[in-house]
Amino acid sequence: MISLLKPQIEYADLMKCVIGYPAIVYTVDHPNLTTKHKWRRTSPVVRITQHTPNGPVFETMNSIYKPAGTDETLPKATAQKVSA
Repeated sequence: MISLLKPQIEYADLMKCVIGYPAIVYTVDHPNLTTKHKWRRTSPVVRITQHTPNGPVFETMNSIYKPAGTDETLPKATAQKVSA
């Protein structure tokens, strides 16, 4: 269960996320800091609560991190036969 008392922080990229260790995350929104877009080291990860297409939602000792929404669509692959 996610604690609703912890601040929720959105991230755009995640370099490392291992339970029991600090995560390395690029934040796009942080309620307590003035510099929002920055690589940060979190407090140790307590649990991963959900897997989403954009990345995991995870909880640290101090905060909850979730992937930021994106307006990008996944690229579509096309196959063409090459004639020799």
